[in-house]
Amino acid sequence: MNDQAPVSARARWPLVSVLIPAFNHEHFVQRCLDSVLEDPYPCKEIVIIDDGSSDATGEKISQWISDHGHRLPVHFVQRENRGVSATLNEA
Repeated sequence: MNDQAPVSARARWPLVSVLIPAFNHEHFVQRCLDSVLEDPYPCKEIVIIDDGSSDATGEKISQWISDHGHRLPVHFVQRENRGVSATLNEA
């Protein structure tokens, strides 16, 4: 369970994992992450896999985690490109 959610929330709400496959989404990825953060559901985590982006996607994600990662659990993996199906399976 999400250890950062209040105990009362963990008792009532199941953990939701939000899976975000990213490939060359430097212009959109921070807004996507902000959207998850803004959602009021109390027990959530984010799993992000950068699927071999050749732009600044990884840097944008790392910056967002530095700024907001203390507010909910975030798991971030950078790897070579394998396609969206393999990325979602890994997540």
